[in-house]
Amino acid sequence: MTHTRKIVKSWITQAKDPYFFFWIIEEISTEQAVGSIGIQVVSFNDNHGEVGYCFNRSVWNKGYCTEALKEVLRFGFEEARFNRIQASHSTNNPASGRVMEKAGMIREGGPMKDFYKSLQSGYQDTYLYGITKAAWRLLH
Repeated sequence: MTHTRKIVKSWITQAKDPYFFFWIIEEISTEQAVGSIGIQVVSFNDNHGEVGYCFNRSVWNKGYCTEALKEVLRFGFEEARFNRIQASHSTNNPASGRVMEKAGMIREGGPMKDFYKSLQSGYQDTYLYGITKAAWRLLH
């Protein structure tokens, strides 16, 4: 199975999960998919969620990811009723941390070797970011 088919298959499986929300982001002018973003429950007892995203390099530094993350945080707090939302990024990708900060998230930890990249590179360092519903409300 090709890598792309594996990804699409995982998206279809996740779409059936009532505790996972996923969106494809498209560029309005071209109507082309340029990225994806999702949020899932990581703690039912505490109402905590985790966001993950991936965008095509062609749209990096254009604000699409920040705009999408801000909207997913709004959705997470107002509609999905999360109390806290977290995200992490590789220390090799500081631009992703800036996206999280622009959306109001605060770096809470790291670097920590917790992201498994591949057999060759093993675990990589990440930074953890988060925001609570109360902190998000102060910004909005």
